[in-house]
Amino acid sequence: MTVMGSCKAKTDTASVTLCDKDDSGLCVVAFGSDEQDNMLINFHLPDGEYPLFYVKAANSGTVNVYSCEVLTADPTSVFCTGIRPPLGERLDLQIYSIEGDTLIAQGQIVVSSFIRVTANPMVGTPTTKPGTAYPNP
Repeated sequence: MTVMGSCKAKTDTASVTLCDKDDSGLCVVAFGSDEQDNMLINFHLPDGEYPLFYVKAANSGTVNVYSCEVLTADPTSVFCTGIRPPLGERLDLQIYSIEGDTLIAQGQIVVSSFIRVTANPMVGTPTTKPGTAYPNP
């Protein structure tokens, strides 16, 4: 994955939710886990003019910081990586712009499933492995 350059900053705090077909704002597409058992949060951006950001995710009294990368091939797709919480737990997400360290969005989401994600060395983008939903039954 390649990090893109800075974008314009937003000044309003938005609400973060799971994506649906009518979403026009920042939303969570899916939660995944990688080979190191880190959690990946796949965000969809409303447009390519969104500031670079990082995520603070609070769960069971612990706050973890997730670093984020924008996909060069799709500037509306961002993957953030950090510690994986247990399934069924609520995450309190706070999204901060890197420039100015400003809170730009927040929301609460229950993590109900993970997709196993691997890097595709041909294009540098995460891809899912068929049949590897996590946890496997």
